[in-house]
Amino acid sequence: MSGNFHSFVQHAMGPNCAQCNRTLLDHPQYIPQNGTKMETFITKDSGERQHFSSGMVRDTTAGKRRWDLIASGPMMARWADLLTRGASKYDADNWMKANGKEEYDRFLESSYRHFMNWFYLRKFGIDFEPGEDHGAATFFNINGVEYVKGKLDDRSKP
Repeated sequence: MSGNFHSFVQHAMGPNCAQCNRTLLDHPQYIPQNGTKMETFITKDSGERQHFSSGMVRDTTAGKRRWDLIASGPMMARWADLLTRGASKYDADNWMKANGKEEYDRFLESSYRHFMNWFYLRKFGIDFEPGEDHGAATFFNINGVEYVKGKLDDRSKP
């Protein structure tokens, strides 16, 4: 944080800071760790309403992303297990330090290698690297590719 910007916690715990009566997003001296100012959010409204027996009324979920659906099946738990093992081997979110072409290429290569290992195991019963969860490792490395791609894309913007 820069300048005489007071406690992040005061702003994060808000609604408003006791010293300046502003929220974190509105504070002119707030610069997140990635160096870009946080965006301002809106509350979308489809114009349609869902009424509940309790009397509560909400906007409908039609056309909205269903994050809850990705938890169906075994892959989220397996990916979480892989990340947990990685966090004890390295540090939690160590992979998020990646920020260049070298790391991008490594994630890309690893995603393909793990995908092919997963594919051959499922299709032919051949496990070229026994003991690893190649499905979860494929998820991990694709996520890494996309994460670093986002950082590289941000650098190319004026």
